[in-house]
Amino acid sequence: MTTADSGAAARRRRGEPYPAPEPVQAYPNRAALLRERAQALDSLVREDFSRLRGLGFLGCAGLLVAAVALGAGSVTDAVQAGADGEGGRVGQDLLGFAGAVVVAGAALLGLRSIRTRDRLRWRRIQAWYVLERIPAARALPVGDVPDELEPADRRPRVLDRYIRDRGLHLRGNLGGIAVLACAVFFLVVLANGDTASSTTVMGATALFTAGTLAWQVTAKYVRRYRWSGERESAQGTERNRRIFRERLTLPETSGPSGTKPSYRVVALMIAPTVVVLGAVCMVRPRTAANLGVAAAGALCILILLSPFVLVARLRERRALHAASRTAAPALPAGTAPYAVGFGLNEDAAHDTEAAAWDRGPDRAGAAALTASAIHLRGPAGEALDIALADVLGAVHSSPAPWLGDGSLDLHLHSGEAIELRTPRHRDLVTDLASAGVRVLRA
Repeated sequence: MTTADSGAAARRRRGEPYPAPEPVQAYPNRAALLRERAQALDSLVREDFSRLRGLGFLGCAGLLVAAVALGAGSVTDAVQAGADGEGGRVGQDLLGFAGAVVVAGAALLGLRSIRTRDRLRWRRIQAWYVLERIPAARALPVGDVPDELEPADRRPRVLDRYIRDRGLHLRGNLGGIAVLACAVFFLVVLANGDTASSTTVMGATALFTAGTLAWQVTAKYVRRYRWSGERESAQGTERNRRIFRERLTLPETSGPSGTKPSYRVVALMIAPTVVVLGAVCMVRPRTAANLGVAAAGALCILILLSPFVLVARLRERRALHAASRTAAPALPAGTAPYAVGFGLNEDAAHDTEAAAWDRGPDRAGAAALTASAIHLRGPAGEALDIALADVLGAVHSSPAPWLGDGSLDLHLHSGEAIELRTPRHRDLVTDLASAGVRVLRA
């Protein structure tokens, strides 16, 4: 048995998750790092979805729900018995309450142990996943990398485990259904039950406790889904960057500068649907009425949700402009500042200044363009000046206004790129093109 195998066996005996990664310098080459990374992620993710662990959580949760309901019922019954002068019942209820407290304490200790281990495991999953993205890891000698471990950003397929069918994992969906069911039955019990009855109090307390625990499950898988989505988005951006970098290296006459949407193609795609719906509505007017009601319902939902989207967008814009006002005085005099959010903001290490602006912590500030350079400034005094001669080109992405601000990817001759997100992205594109920077449309 090898040292690694004996260490893994010892960890299983102690019941510990796979340990955190060692420093990159401890690996002789990239192949060894990727092999241990795959082994660690396989072990940690398998444990994260362990049925035995799930049954342990359900057992502790069931004990807690029953104990809380029994304790609440005992207290309610003891109050009623005291009012009726039945001392015997009061004593029995107090014994029941004491037993419920003991059981609830044991269940809480079990849930706390599960939650602590879950947090530790999740931190280690994140640490192992980003390990191969550290510049020092990518600088290691390649070694004999097995085909099943490349490309490293997709294998092992960790992200696919937390995003099922482009949506939340089944366990998260079941938790959400349980929360909704508990909320509905909680309201039904309170509306139809006798609030002075111990049975009603027990039922309401049990439903409230179960709903809270189900919400914890849903929140856990929502966090994992969000993390996985962010990682997939960053990986997609990197793949697109490689494609556009190749296009930027081609002569301008050889590489297309982007294609504009063809409204004729869109019209041809939509026309058959409109014709079919029109024919159905003419043949079956009742169906037309049902479709109208469904469309009106969907429109009402959009109208109700739109204020929340607008408030979130206004908060983002307010924070962006506040950071820009703080950083703008550090820009060269006489330049027009742009309020800019910088980079992909991945939680990964970086070893150059340009990479720090693209992959470092989330930051916003101001940017300006002069005849010779692009000047980036942060609110805490951060500064980066990029000579226009060092810029290979830029890629302009313009999403729908309600989805977010437009962005430009500045591609440098060094092989790096920095994403700039700004509400005035079209003006920045015009200024860059006027300065002689080649701009492609995403």
